[in-house]
Amino acid sequence: MLFKTDLYKQLWWRHIHPQLDTAGHQDDFVILNKRVLKGLYAVKQLHIIGWENDWAQDMTPEVMETFVDMSEEKSWDYFKVVTRKQDETNNPFEEFIKGKQFPVFQWESGAEYLISFENGWDAYWEDLSSKVRCEYRRKLKKAQSQNPVFRLLNHDENLEEHLDLFFNHHIAYWETKGETSLFAKPGEQEFFRSWAKELMPSNQVRFYGLFLNDELVSMRFGVMEDDRYYSMVTVNTREQHAYSPGVLALYYEMEHTYQTGCKIYNMGPGFFRYKRDLGATVSPYATTMVANPKSKTGKLVVSMKKQEVTQKQAEAVASS
Repeated sequence: MLFKTDLYKQLWWRHIHPQLDTAGHQDDFVILNKRVLKGLYAVKQLHIIGWENDWAQDMTPEVMETFVDMSEEKSWDYFKVVTRKQDETNNPFEEFIKGKQFPVFQWESGAEYLISFENGWDAYWEDLSSKVRCEYRRKLKKAQSQNPVFRLLNHDENLEEHLDLFFNHHIAYWETKGETSLFAKPGEQEFFRSWAKELMPSNQVRFYGLFLNDELVSMRFGVMEDDRYYSMVTVNTREQHAYSPGVLALYYEMEHTYQTGCKIYNMGPGFFRYKRDLGATVSPYATTMVANPKSKTGKLVVSMKKQEVTQKQAEAVASS
């Protein structure tokens, strides 16, 4: 688990932790100072360390042991964790909070989308609709006039320049959406840059680039562990838009990871039509909020979240 190595933790403490408002820490946990209800209430959230911590949520035996120790303390109000779908009877975390009768609320908060290459590349594409296959072939053929080159940038002599370009375009893109990039803060950039560069020589972290007529038009980051590939983050430079650089880069990334041993390609969270078109299966995950039974504030926060989610679910049903 690349998100649980000593290297990952060291870099997180060095680059991310100084940016946070914390009230304490123990092993793989920090206590974050938060404010809710438009800043009226100060609360303390128990938090598993990790950048964009959806990528570092594994309740490993070590993490679970620390949580059990901290469950008796009054230093935190609530704990929030993302968990992958699994049989609850085999989940020590689920069993522990049920046994302790902690105030808890859990809801399906999203899903990842997985593509299987278990039967081979050709068999995978043959299983897709003829319409999807034709569309990809058309775009691939059209791009040939632009001399497409898709390659790993891990060992490129211009790696630092490519990374700067990646961060800048990612920040600019999310600003146009009125949202904040993962790399908005310098510490986030330095953490990701340091972590990725440590793992690039082994190709465990992969930084791909698509060039059209020698111009870098799309970049993709992903992680390869055993026979699984997790496509983490991507950005286009908005050049050569007529040639669908994002679509091309996705295809080439899937193809290259398959050629280098990938059996399960994880497209990441978030529903987009192209994921369905490419035959991805849905792997739901849940968010669990646990109130510290010793904290009235924690119980209030969890209760408020339950009301909020329940209302949104009811509205979604009513509008469907």
